[in-house]
Amino acid sequence: MKKIDLPIPNGKESKASVLNIAVLFANIVGLTESPSPHRVLTKRKLLQHHAKSFSRFISEYGGEVIKITDESVIGSFSDAGNAVRSAIEIRKKVNNTPKTEREQNQIFIKIAIHHGKETVQAEGITDSVVNLAGKIVSLAGENEIYLSQDVYNLAQNLPDVKFNQIEFIDKENEFHGINIYKIDQEQQEEQQRFFAPQDALAQDNEPPCFYCGNRTHIAPECPSKNILYISDSLEKAGYLRPEKLNKLFDDYLSDADSEANGIKKESHSLVKDLFFEIKLIYQLRFLSAIWGWGNLDWEKMRKKKSGREKTGPIWQAFDSLRSSSAPRAKEFLEKEILKFRKNHKLSIVFALTEIEQNDFPQALRYLDNALHIANTKTKKIFIHFLLFRIYELMGKFVQAKTKLREILLQDPECSEALYQAIVFDFKEQRKSKALSRLMMLVKKYREYYIKALIDPDLAPFSRDIHPKLRSLFNEAKEDADQLVPKAEKELGLLKKMVLYKNEQWFDEAQSLWDKIKKISGSGSYFGYLDKIRYATELLSIGQKVKEERKENIRKIVYELRPPCEKYFTLVVNFSYSVFIGELPDRLTAIHSELSEIERLVNSERPFNYKKIISQLKGLSSGLNVIHSIMQKRHTSMLFLQFLSFTLKFNAIFQGITLLIVFAGLPLLSYYSAFLDVPGQEFLAQHVGTFQKWLLVSGGIFWFSLSFVLGVRKIYGKQSKDFRTKFTSA
Repeated sequence: MKKIDLPIPNGKESKASVLNIAVLFANIVGLTESPSPHRVLTKRKLLQHHAKSFSRFISEYGGEVIKITDESVIGSFSDAGNAVRSAIEIRKKVNNTPKTEREQNQIFIKIAIHHGKETVQAEGITDSVVNLAGKIVSLAGENEIYLSQDVYNLAQNLPDVKFNQIEFIDKENEFHGINIYKIDQEQQEEQQRFFAPQDALAQDNEPPCFYCGNRTHIAPECPSKNILYISDSLEKAGYLRPEKLNKLFDDYLSDADSEANGIKKESHSLVKDLFFEIKLIYQLRFLSAIWGWGNLDWEKMRKKKSGREKTGPIWQAFDSLRSSSAPRAKEFLEKEILKFRKNHKLSIVFALTEIEQNDFPQALRYLDNALHIANTKTKKIFIHFLLFRIYELMGKFVQAKTKLREILLQDPECSEALYQAIVFDFKEQRKSKALSRLMMLVKKYREYYIKALIDPDLAPFSRDIHPKLRSLFNEAKEDADQLVPKAEKELGLLKKMVLYKNEQWFDEAQSLWDKIKKISGSGSYFGYLDKIRYATELLSIGQKVKEERKENIRKIVYELRPPCEKYFTLVVNFSYSVFIGELPDRLTAIHSELSEIERLVNSERPFNYKKIISQLKGLSSGLNVIHSIMQKRHTSMLFLQFLSFTLKFNAIFQGITLLIVFAGLPLLSYYSAFLDVPGQEFLAQHVGTFQKWLLVSGGIFWFSLSFVLGVRKIYGKQSKDFRTKFTSA
């Protein structure tokens, strides 16, 4: 069989193997006719951009991109359903392109998906599945998705996707009798419901259970009483793709009696936890979790997993309620009846026993007593919620809304009260206000995204709510897709700013990037929100570090610039040009580099911190070398000045001494004898001695004097000023 040059889908096989692979063939078509050379280049870039953009959707749905050209993208999937979802997302991407841009660029796509066994070898994959997908794509029209019979058999049960078989004539018998199906675009694009099973959860007209709202059982039989833990199911569900969440509930609802037959699926546990999580605050396990935590605010209280001080008859009565033994609970409570006016817990448990016996009016009286006794805001909020629940089930909605208002007076940010108020707005047909408030709540407390999807109370309004939730999902996805590449680029820049190993800020940035990579394929709302948060934090770290690094560079430049300028001034003022040499050029070069570094850090251009610091260290070393050279040359210059002055001064006065010795004394002796001056004989006899003495003493005196004057000149005011400037530089 002929082979085409395609890489192995998972990149790991070294030997030939046969795998079941779904191949997605996306053909990108441009309609411009007779374009100019410039238009051809523009079109090619546009097609390449779309090809890279579409390949991202293949990766997001667990596929592998096996080939990209200017006009096509080919991907392989181990799951045919994911291939279909990926194709739908690609088509949405094209359809969501602004109309003006779409008309100007005249770009559309054709997609085909085929599934079959494929031989995988080290050189590539054989082309049987790929070629047939390529033949199927030739049948597709503008923005159409075609798939083979094999793909249809595997993906026909996907929710929200409608398939239609197409009629075509196989003149050359290329398809060997294979049926071809098309994904109905109108059905797909008009379908706005994120969570189809919500209606099923809301069915049945029986009175709802006080604890969970389910209409298939009464309060004493509520399964929530058997759940002893506070789960994080809302958080787990938030990290599931919408289609995965739909499938979990579809599977659960279709196998609702599986546990009765001894069959248990792992997904059922999450679905059950999710359903019971919606009305957690009314359930016994919640009261157990907050038991004894009276001094916390409500938002902290509702996150508690376990209570404390679980002893005494009141607790034993409460524990009896969990085993649906109301009479035994009352027996324990009767032992504490004297504390009825003092202990709010006693009244609450009394009220719960009446609720289980469906005596709501008596339960209200007990809760009113508990409310009167409660001495903290959090206790009052919890009791108000129980009162609200009873009024709601009794159909007394005015009193129920009053309780919500009292809760919000105690805590205006109480998310559960805000949510229940929104539910009332929907039921009273204030949809616009309710939608706006719900979206604000979801943005602030993301767990309400899941609650709004699955809460049976909101099922009648899902047609209004789900498009808004879809928009939030898409916004989060778009923001994440924009921020993550920026964060990756920022991390690359930060790597260039690390000077030492284990720098804390870089470890934090790397940790954030690792978290982004860990959730990169989740395709979930919470995953996208986490990406946004982690990427934003990483960018913030990058901005902070860059500013710190820039400030550090500016500080070093500020410290190096003054000595550089002073050295230059001192050098050009040297008394002897022979000592200047190359120093002015070297100092000019250093000054230019400092100016260039300063311009770089003051701009928005990226910079390599390690390289700049290394460069600044080199410039600093260069200035130190110049400083040392200047010291040596200044010393040499002073020595020459000293030597020059000493020799000149000494030569002059030594000459005078010689003149006196060899001319002055003989003349003095001659004229003394000629004039017969007294003592002329003594002078004549000792003139040689006087000459020697004067020659030696005069030489020593003038040499010493010239030395002293030379030293004084060297260390005089001008030289002192030079040394002061040099030292300060």
